[in-house]
Amino acid sequence: MRLDGKVAVVTGATSGIGHAIAVRFALEGARVAAVGRDPGRLESVRRAIAASGGECLPLQVDLLRLHEIEEMIGKVVAAFGRLDILVNSAGVFELCDFLSVSEASFDRTVDVNLKSLFFASQSAARVMKSQGRGK
Repeated sequence: MRLDGKVAVVTGATSGIGHAIAVRFALEGARVAAVGRDPGRLESVRRAIAASGGECLPLQVDLLRLHEIEEMIGKVVAAFGRLDILVNSAGVFELCDFLSVSEASFDRTVDVNLKSLFFASQSAARVMKSQGRGK
């Protein structure tokens, strides 16, 4: 796969699958906006992408704050001029006994794994619709 000239946003880019996707997309030629919460881990992703010759925009974003999602998409378009790909890789999973799951834990899981994904997709889709393309 070649992604030359494409701009990708990858949430959850500071660990696991999101990190691997961000680095691979950069290797394939995409300019990558790496999204995460931890500045040190974002810098690590930025360095990994830069070491491979790629271009990375590290963005510290709290996906539980809807205005930060909108700002994230705006920063990507301002920096790169477009948005071609959104990868929603951010997620949480708290290991605990089913009978001891609290409402707060459940709400956090739904908010990160579903609500943030929906609103990030909605925000990205607005840009992609105006461009006439995107994934």
